[in-house]
Amino acid sequence: MARVPNVSVTARSEENIEKMIRRFKRSCEQAGVLKRLRKKSFYEKPSVQKRNEERKRLRNLRQAERKARERKLKQFAKIMRSHRTALSVKLPAKTDK
Repeated sequence: MARVPNVSVTARSEENIEKMIRRFKRSCEQAGVLKRLRKKSFYEKPSVQKRNEERKRLRNLRQAERKARERKLKQFAKIMRSHRTALSVKLPAKTDK
């Protein structure tokens, strides 16, 4: 069974209640309490769960591939910029005979 997050906030010295509530909300969001609540608010058949997990896995895989492709393109562009400056040295003109 998945671990249930235990979120608590202790009052700091001379801290007003609004600031404490904001900290509590932020810690709940980071712990994923609302996300879990929304996901568990209705029954999802096991077959639908598997299908959604597979879709999520494929989406993450495609995103990782896209980011890797972008990183390669940035590296290639950086190399080409460095070569362009190296090639900007004028070469002697060829003479046709």
